[in-house]
Amino acid sequence: MSIQRLDKSNDSNDIDIKKTEEKPLNKYSQQEKAIASLAYIGPLFVVPFFVGQQTEFTQFHGQQGFKVFLVESLLIVTSWFPVIGPLAWYLNIMLFLAAAGYGIFSVWKEEQRQLPYLDQINI
Repeated sequence: MSIQRLDKSNDSNDIDIKKTEEKPLNKYSQQEKAIASLAYIGPLFVVPFFVGQQTEFTQFHGQQGFKVFLVESLLIVTSWFPVIGPLAWYLNIMLFLAAAGYGIFSVWKEEQRQLPYLDQINI
């Protein structure tokens, strides 16, 4: 935060101090953010590994997307079982929406946050 001093007149008693916010520079390009966002949409987790520049930012989100894809795949397989199938299916939908939303939100905020509970999966 920087402070600017604005003199309204030549009299030293009439000084107005205005606080201005400094905007941080965008660290990543729009293309990098778009590529990293695709990682959270099912099998598109491979996109950050093969398309565009392979930066640490896109690689991180590609790995996170892979973790989400693994868990979603396991839940899809368990949804075939008669008793637990419907529960696994709804859990899969909720997980996908929550993880994709959280991941894409962190991409556009230019953060590298680990997804809760999935951070224990090491790739």
